[in-house]
Amino acid sequence: MPLPLVQRPAVATAGAPRRGTRIVLFDGYVDEPANFGVPPYLSPHARYLAGAAKAADPASEVRYLTIDEWRRGSAKNDLVRKADVLVMIAGALVPGKYLRGTPVSFREAQEIVRLVPGETMIAGASALYGFGRGGGLPPAGRDELDRVFTYRARLHADAMLHDVLTGAVTDRSVGGNRKRTFAEWRDWSVRGAFVVRDHPDLPQPLTAELDTYHGCVRYVNGGCAFCMEPKEGKPQFRPVGDVVAEVAALAAHGVENFRVGGQACFYSYHAKGLGETPTPEPNPAAIEALLRGIHKAAPRLHTLHLDNVDPAVVAANPEAADEVTKLVVRHMTDGNIAAFGLESADPAVKEANNLNADAEIVFQAAEILNRHGKVRGPNGFPAFLPGLNFIAGLPGESAATYEMNKSFLREYVARGLWARRINIRKVVMNGMEGQHVDQRRFLDFKDFVRHEIDQPLLRAMFPPGTVLKRVLTEQRDGKTTFGRPIGTYAMLVGIPYEVPENAWVDVAVTDYGFRSLTGVAVPFRVNKEPLKALEALPGVGKKRAVRLSLKRPFRSAADVEKALDDPAVAKQVAPLLSYE
Repeated sequence: MPLPLVQRPAVATAGAPRRGTRIVLFDGYVDEPANFGVPPYLSPHARYLAGAAKAADPASEVRYLTIDEWRRGSAKNDLVRKADVLVMIAGALVPGKYLRGTPVSFREAQEIVRLVPGETMIAGASALYGFGRGGGLPPAGRDELDRVFTYRARLHADAMLHDVLTGAVTDRSVGGNRKRTFAEWRDWSVRGAFVVRDHPDLPQPLTAELDTYHGCVRYVNGGCAFCMEPKEGKPQFRPVGDVVAEVAALAAHGVENFRVGGQACFYSYHAKGLGETPTPEPNPAAIEALLRGIHKAAPRLHTLHLDNVDPAVVAANPEAADEVTKLVVRHMTDGNIAAFGLESADPAVKEANNLNADAEIVFQAAEILNRHGKVRGPNGFPAFLPGLNFIAGLPGESAATYEMNKSFLREYVARGLWARRINIRKVVMNGMEGQHVDQRRFLDFKDFVRHEIDQPLLRAMFPPGTVLKRVLTEQRDGKTTFGRPIGTYAMLVGIPYEVPENAWVDVAVTDYGFRSLTGVAVPFRVNKEPLKALEALPGVGKKRAVRLSLKRPFRSAADVEKALDDPAVAKQVAPLLSYE
């Protein structure tokens, strides 16, 4: 049974600036087209809010708490019951499956708000679109949010919080909704970096999401019909120095992993011809200055990745895009992914939704990235590859759409192109929540991609024996230990035996799922590992594992070969073994 709505009183008129305010930034996580904040990622929202709070009220106490900490009964939970202002950050618009965190539900949000003695604010995409149900109509719309929260930040929540604390807000229905200025953006992003010290994932595997600009270069033609980014209008690019200063502040507080994910297209950062065309020319000089600056600002940098790339910008400007691709491979860390928004290979869907690219454009862009990005880096991953996005349920879709998508992917593989991941989701935003999706065709397409595309690509990208460096073990399901390396769209790796959780291990690939890899931790201690681990060695299996366990200890590869009585299998496992 749904909870009755919390009734919040009206806001008082403007008054004197507040002093010594107790502020809680409650992170319910965001998953937006150009902003990701599900652990281990920390979106910019909390950092900007912290900076705005300190700028408005230097004596304020600003604390950060995640929904998962709340669910676990953290000692920090009592902060909620003492808050003068609690800001709930929420907005999981892009549906996903998360290993380490689950976004806050509306029911949880209400339960938390009921405990707050002071004022509350809803921030993030939920403030605009309500709380969704993974593709269905939202169970909590804007009117309900206005009754539950004291403030609803329809523009930049950090600017609203600043104005609330300085006494500038006059009435919540007409006041307090504005965008931050560039001077505020510069100041608050640095001033608020301290809040990372409250994050349970610091220093590892915490990854700070970085904004380079808001909006979309396709604002000139309205952008994709389903996307919220064109609503921001003409992109306002952050100066290189501002982003670098933010990185330096975060690094000073212990952050070692960064993703330049807060933009609609990384290749369009400070692009030439903005406003003249929806495919402006990339600016290699600006991007090189940004990447070099980040490295200088974060000397302990471990991971540097990006997210969104418009394939139409890449294909329309092949020479400049080629230069940017080489810069990415040179200055960013391996395992990097450029999320390409094809969405549909059907020309009718492209036309109906003003999509940015068709199949041929994506082929051209993917060839540029594959030309330089297939090289395997020291961590075992290809340096930089495309990711492909498909959306089901867009206007104009028909039975033929799915067949066109299949044909596109078959051709993609036939051309020898790699894609590090393929996302398939239903449209859930920008007024399209009610679009019909043919469930049978949708599931058939997903099954086709997983069996005929994903697994063959994984085998090509990660041949047996490939060693993946620094996989963080995060979860155990039965006897299987799951982990991921740190990075964008991190690859799930299953180790079919027990390995200590929250440990860094190197893993040699032995088998393939549809979107994941199976492997063994290396160096593999053949004289000490349990029987289940021996079974996981490539080509070994149960009977040979028993034989190995009975003939231990081994001193050399020759001893193992005798025990296996199969030179081919022995040759395959020999590079993985240690004899301690």
